[in-house]
Formats: sequence, C-alpha cells, structure tokens
Amino acid sequence: MCITNAIAEILMKNLVLIILAALLWSQTASAGVKSVSEDQFTLQYQYELPITPTMAYARFVAVSHWWLSSHTFSGDAKNLRIKVEPNGGLFERSANGLMVEHLRLVYAQPHQQLRFKGGLGPLQSQPVSGVMTVTFEALEQGTKMSIDYQVYGSAQFDYAQWAPIVDGVLQAQWQSYRSKL
Repeated sequence: MCITNAIAEILMKNLVLIILAALLWSQTASAGVKSVSEDQFTLQYQYELPITPTMAYARFVAVSHWWLSSHTFSGDAKNLRIKVEPNGGLFERSANGLMVEHLRLVYAQPHQQLRFKGGLGPLQSQPVSGVMTVTFEALEQGTKMSIDYQVYGSAQFDYAQWAPIVDGVLQAQWQSYRSKL
C-alpha cells in the first residue's frame, strides 16, 4: 500500500467518525442564529437533557453553579442569582457593592417556563430590548430545554456582526449548564 492510499484511508476513517458524531449531536441539540436583520436578531437553542423538567428547572435557576465567571461583571459567577418572584430576574451583586440587573423576570411557570427581558453584557449599554424564553418540556425520558433570545431596537452596532458573538457566549453558557447535570 502506498503512503497516499494509507493517508486517504486514515482520513476516511476519521471522516466517518466525525460524521457519526455530528449526527449523534444533531439528535440531541440544535443551536444558533435563527434570523438576523438590520434591527434584530433571534437565537434559538434546543437540548435534550437526561433529567426531569423539575430538576432541569431547579438547576437552571441555580445559575451561580453553571454560569461562566468570565461572562460576569464581577468576574465571579458565585455573585449571580436568579430570583423567581415578582420583580425577580437574573442579578449580580458583589461584596464591593457592584449591582447589576442582567435580565428582568416577566413570566414564570415553575418547572415549565421562564421569560426574561433585557440585554445581556454589552447589550445593556445599547438602546435595545431583549426577550429570552426558557422552556422545559417533559419527554418520555428526560427533558427538552428550549431557549429563544430575541434582541431588537435601534442599536449602534451591526446586528449581523453581533448575533454570532452573542450566540457564541450563550452556547458556552448552555454547554456549561449541560456539563454540570
């Protein structure tokens, strides 16, 4: 067997493994930028989780255990809280007095759905609004968790450039969440 054929065989074996892994991943997760225009972008994610909706919801609300510290204002995810109550939301408060309202909770159906309004991170400084809906749906075995995040308004940035940036940050958060199950 010549070297060229051996390399081709190795590449084909690895390609088959990559395709099989991609097919398996696509059955349990879908994520990304759904739409983008000059005045909005929409991100959608769906994951199948091996736990009940009650457990998935409880772990989601325990945000300080899974949110990445590198995407906080204080540098420490332990300062994050999701308060599921009137005037609740995703808040950050540190010992040095820093206080941030990341998202305002506008709807909560325990163990089923949470809806927040607001802009995450640098979106807070822009004249935009955002709506994030997180849904927990029972499956025969586990939970389907769906997240939709729509950002819209008269931003001073190009939505086509920002959508993949925000998508990358949120995908990292959801990966962290799923890795802590």
